[in-house]
Amino acid sequence: MRLRSIQLQNFRGIGPAQTIELKPITLLFGANSAGKSTIIQALHYLREILERYNVDPDLTIAGGSVDLGGFSSLVHNHELDRAIRIKVEIDLGDEQGPDELPLNSGTMTDDPGFEETQVRYLLGESLDHKDYAIVQTVGLNAEIRWSELNRSPYVSELGIELDAQPLAKIISPPQEGRAQLTDFNFKHPLLQAVIDPDDTEPPIEVPSPLENLIWQLSREVALDTPVPIPGTQLLRIAVRSSRYALPDLAHEIELEIRDPLIKKFELEEKTPRVAALRRLLDEMILGPARLVRNYLSKMTY
Repeated sequence: MRLRSIQLQNFRGIGPAQTIELKPITLLFGANSAGKSTIIQALHYLREILERYNVDPDLTIAGGSVDLGGFSSLVHNHELDRAIRIKVEIDLGDEQGPDELPLNSGTMTDDPGFEETQVRYLLGESLDHKDYAIVQTVGLNAEIRWSELNRSPYVSELGIELDAQPLAKIISPPQEGRAQLTDFNFKHPLLQAVIDPDDTEPPIEVPSPLENLIWQLSREVALDTPVPIPGTQLLRIAVRSSRYALPDLAHEIELEIRDPLIKKFELEEKTPRVAALRRLLDEMILGPARLVRNYLSKMTY
């Protein structure tokens, strides 16, 4: 497992987005104030956000001698109307199902609650299905903005990529408790239906099983239309989070999902398929964030 790349926008001396590709051994050369330390400071900042939920840090947890000076010092040209964006990509290399992505290491499609969620991501490496769907790279894109209302910065967006393709994101306005999980990429290869080894006919294009299940269980779906429209970006799920677009990584993601087939309100959020969907989305969305957090906490700066 290694850091593959980091992309920065509106961070310190960097304005437009710049991507730095990293190798197992990467050397940075340049004159003083050329921006070499900016990369290290960005990693410190992202760690502060993921590990301490601290979006306005001075001294960092990774060495008290690093004084970031807070958001106003980090944002490009000290312009508070800009959004800082930090994106990192982790190459999992030979990891066959890391601890943060446990569902990705073996067949789960036959487990209770997953019968309707037979997406390729649940397979790992499956001899029964003759399929392979283990995540190779994880990407995390954090956007931090300044709230004039609260006079403080906040995480406005947390985007997740698997295998260099967008998966979904959590977005939030500067008001607490308004976060939403949205922008699902149901065309992602890992979200396609499990391959039937006995099917000799070419597969036809069908909606992702995950898309169908979210349409059924989300309380926030398509408020603009009563009829599901596969492939649109109308799907959204309320995320119970007081940390804006960054939920508590120490606990399972809390989503406003329920089973409409259950008549008793107190049981709507406790059915096997609700539990399975919550577990799957927790791993797909917060799993990569936990992986990046744990990786940064082990780095030597």
